[in-house]
Amino acid sequence: MRIQDIAQFEFLGNPVLNWGYAVITFLVTLTVLPIIKGFIAARRRSWTPNDRLQFHAAIELTTLLAARTSRVFLFAVALYLASRHLTFPPRLERMITIVIVSLFWLQVGMWGMAAVRFGIDYRRARSSSLDSILTGSMDIILFCAGLIIWAMVLLLALDNLGIQIKPLLAGLGIGGIAIALAVQTVLGDLLASMSIALDKPFGVGDSLTIGDFQGTVEHIGVKSTRLRSLSGEQIIIANADIIKARVRNFGRMGDRRAVFAFGVSYDTPHRPVGRNTGRGAQDS
Repeated sequence: MRIQDIAQFEFLGNPVLNWGYAVITFLVTLTVLPIIKGFIAARRRSWTPNDRLQFHAAIELTTLLAARTSRVFLFAVALYLASRHLTFPPRLERMITIVIVSLFWLQVGMWGMAAVRFGIDYRRARSSSLDSILTGSMDIILFCAGLIIWAMVLLLALDNLGIQIKPLLAGLGIGGIAIALAVQTVLGDLLASMSIALDKPFGVGDSLTIGDFQGTVEHIGVKSTRLRSLSGEQIIIANADIIKARVRNFGRMGDRRAVFAFGVSYDTPHRPVGRNTGRGAQDS
């Protein structure tokens, strides 16, 4: 049997030659891409904090996203490139498409979350005065960004798979109104936390007076803010109540004056006031 005959021999509906191309493409891709990823990750770990400050944000973000690329995604890329040489039955082709599209958009979501964290860390590294503020609002920003990113990833993945998302969006809109009415208190606190995160009226470590309560901010959460009072107990206040109240922030005062009141008994003996308070003052 000649080599040409072997190459044209079909296996599962594809010539052996095409299977060879597919296997070579798969192995090369699955070998080269992890090597490139490992090289970028190693270079990134070797950078010092001073080196990071000298790089442009786009360069550092690109290396971060490359280092955060999962091996499962690289496997999906290799599978996609290899499948271009082959023809599969419609059902199997559909299954491969679902797997590749799902893994691709999952990786996009992970990249999006990594980019949000990078933006927060980048701003914190270059603005030391906002450290406490960003520390308190980081959880809120990540939570809200995560909701938006993963919702968009889900809708785009369904759209790429050929699923009509317009009826889904309409259903989500009606369902969202019902859910909003049912959990309007929680949503009010969530929107209030976003307002605190964006407006930054206080940060972790600031001393506050909110109504009748006074304490130091320990944590700014999605639903509530926690204060540690002067007597030691923890005070938990809903974010919506903080937005409505008048907040006095003592943590940003340049100077602070304290007024003390003390009493003196009427029978307290008088003493001379002056520089000579010794024997000479007593003789006079």
